[in-house]
Amino acid sequence: MIFSDKQMYQYHAWLGLIGGLFILFLSLTGCILLFENEIDALLNPAVVKVQPEGTQKNLDEILASLRQKYPQDQLLNLRIYAGESDMAIRAEVRQNKELKWVYINPYTAEILGERDKNSAFIRVIFELHEKLLMGFTGHVILGLVGLCLLGSVITGFIYYRKSLFSVFKIGVRFGKNSQIVNADLHKLLGVSALLFMLVMSATGIFFHFEKIERGLGQMLAQKEVSKESAKFDFSTLSLTNAEKITQDKFEGFEVEFIRFPERAGDKLSLRGNRPESIKILGKFGTTIDIDTQTGEIAKVFHTEEADEEYKLEHIAEELHFGRYGGGLTKTIYLLGGLAIIIMTITGFFIWWRNKK
Repeated sequence: MIFSDKQMYQYHAWLGLIGGLFILFLSLTGCILLFENEIDALLNPAVVKVQPEGTQKNLDEILASLRQKYPQDQLLNLRIYAGESDMAIRAEVRQNKELKWVYINPYTAEILGERDKNSAFIRVIFELHEKLLMGFTGHVILGLVGLCLLGSVITGFIYYRKSLFSVFKIGVRFGKNSQIVNADLHKLLGVSALLFMLVMSATGIFFHFEKIERGLGQMLAQKEVSKESAKFDFSTLSLTNAEKITQDKFEGFEVEFIRFPERAGDKLSLRGNRPESIKILGKFGTTIDIDTQTGEIAKVFHTEEADEEYKLEHIAEELHFGRYGGGLTKTIYLLGGLAIIIMTITGFFIWWRNKK
């Protein structure tokens, strides 16, 4: 070997120490994000959840209710939870310089309430997990943390390679002293969660360095001066017709997200999934742009037809956040996240004891 086992252990320990606090924090926030909708509903039941009653209102009635409540504010998008009959529709509204989440009962078109988007608990957790609330700098830091986790996994694998599978036979010797218990837990969970940690570190590195690359590109690119155009006139817009056009064109297509035009001439964008959509390629498998002047489909994009770079980026994101496989995937990811938390803590105690 190029490096001795002693050197490999030192690398393993220092990589774990350097990234340890961040890894612990990311594992905690990641476990929360696995159940973001459930937690959000638990914390805000009066606005997030509704009682299913009768037939849901059409999208034009939902839009009319929003326009009546917010006549001077900019409507940005709608999030529709297809297949979840007890979830309110969530609109995003720009009110002066603030972004609001507004909730609408899909059965009555009643506005249930609003809250500041950027102070919502689940949104703060997401921003912390994704970039530490630090923008570009946060992506740089977390990209390096991902490298630390990957390096720690690889060096740990090499160091423990000779006793890799014996950990299952030994188990955790709870009757022994704390040092042995910590070591047994650390090794057992490390081997059990090895693949999970490799996926988390590799996808995290890829995700953050994609963000870094884009951020650098934006910094270096020359800013274009955009011409001001009139605000979009919502009185001419029919969401119900747009939905019908897309569903006539693509059988089984369910609209789950609508991005409104901001300026005259902008397209209306409907995103959602068809029965043949591939979940691991992204949350929304199909995007359809509608020309608001002609009412016709202007552009169609299916994720399965995208280039390889797009597919790789979205597969990495879905793998990282565990959004592709339902309840079973969430349970596996939760166990993996808890394993990393325990490993980080036990690893620190092992290092501290050896240091002493």
